[in-house]
Formats: sequence, C-alpha cells, structure tokens
Amino acid sequence: MRLERITVTPHIASEMLAKNIDRNRPIRPALVAKYANDMTAGFWLGDNGETIKFNDEGNLIDGQHRLSAIVKSRVTVTVWACFGLSTSAFLTIDTGASRNTGNIMHIGGEIDANKKAALVRNLLKLRLNSCKFPMATFSVSTVVRAYEKEKVLIDESYKFADALARKSQFRMKASLIGSFVALINNENIKEFFFQVCTGRDVTNNVIHLLRDRLISNAGANIKMPTAMTEELTLKAYTIFKEQKEVKLLKLDEDVKITFSKLLKPINN
Repeated sequence: MRLERITVTPHIASEMLAKNIDRNRPIRPALVAKYANDMTAGFWLGDNGETIKFNDEGNLIDGQHRLSAIVKSRVTVTVWACFGLSTSAFLTIDTGASRNTGNIMHIGGEIDANKKAALVRNLLKLRLNSCKFPMATFSVSTVVRAYEKEKVLIDESYKFADALARKSQFRMKASLIGSFVALINNENIKEFFFQVCTGRDVTNNVIHLLRDRLISNAGANIKMPTAMTEELTLKAYTIFKEQKEVKLLKLDEDVKITFSKLLKPINN
C-alpha cells in the first residue's frame, strides 16, 4: 500500500474515472454537483484525511464522486491517494455512520448545533436569491466554514430567532427567522418578525394576513411546503418594508421578482 499527495486536474480525474471498479455504486448527480459547487467556490478541503483509493489491480474503488466533481467544476484539486489496497478492502469502504453538519459543529463546542446548521444552510440558499432550491444542497465543510466566517452574525441572529420562535403560535422555525435576519441584518427585519411571531404592535395589515396563513397552516392536516412558507414570509416582508397595505397576500409567479425588490437596496 502506498499513500501519496497528488494534484488532480480535470484530465487526470477523467483518466482515473476510466479505471472505476465495475461494481461501484451508481454516480449520484446531486452529490457531484454539491462537491463541484464547493470546488468552484473555493471551499473544498482536500487535506481532511479522506483519500482517493485504488486497489492492487489499479482499479478505482473510492472517490468517484470527488473525481467527477473535479471534471464538472474544471478545477484542479490536490488530494491524497492510496494505491495498492487489497481487493477485499472495497467491502468495508463507506460502511460507517457519517457525521452531519450538526455533529461537526457540536464536536467543536457549539450549543444548538443542529439548529444553527439549519440556519446557515437556509442563509446560503437565500443568498442564491431563491427559496426554491431543492437541488442546491451544501456539503458539511461548506456549511461549517460559512458558519465560522460569520459566527458573530449567525449566533446573534440565532439567539434573536430562537427566542421569537418559542413565542410563535404557529411554530415558525428559528432557522427561517434567523436566516432572514442574518441576510438583511437591520432593525426593520427584526421588527417585522417580532410583529409576526407575537401579534403585538402590528403596524401593517400584511402582518395579519401572514399570521392568518401561518396559524391556519399549523392546524392543517396537510402542511404547506417549507419553500412556500419562506416565499410567503419573503413577500410579506417586502410589502412591510415598502409600507404598503394589501388585501391579499399572494406569491409572485417568479420568486426572484420578490428578491429583486427586497435586495435593492438591502439595508434601507
């Protein structure tokens, strides 16, 4: 067995994939896209102890998703590779329980790690200017590094959001509240969520419209999809921010229209 640190270009990755063992699991495009996004964004960590593995016959037995992501992203990555493993080693690869983002953050000493991880994932999604991103998943390393980069903002947003979520009649998630608060980061968004969650000192009819929808949803047998709740909240805040009065709260056909209104300018 030989361990070596190597630089893998997209061309080299393609050559390695050509040696993929026949009985390897099918490629998961969503996972490849996730890794490729990390590489393109510069968040990929190649020195985390994970290796690209080849057996003693020269066949690739572990690393097909990482190599496929190198090809997809067209980014050159430095990795550790292990050569000359016994053919039977293939049977024991990836059989352990993987750690999720909350596990990693908890190991690092974070309190309420799973809830904070959910907040960060939602914040990253919102920064892509959409609530509708079922395929926009993020790797553990990306979420952890995003949290570390803005720890003070995220911790403050979570603390505010968690306190309000506990007061909410309709069990609004702290991750939803906190991600909007961290994204917009002004007193106006905090006042909006205070009115929505408590029903006190309401200054705009859109608050009542949103609360009615969310309270009704909380008691419904079939719940609204999370994305719809996020879009309704986003639309309501846009109306609140513009100090308009409306009779109905309905969604835009394209949620990006709402985002364009919200984020230009974001801090006024």
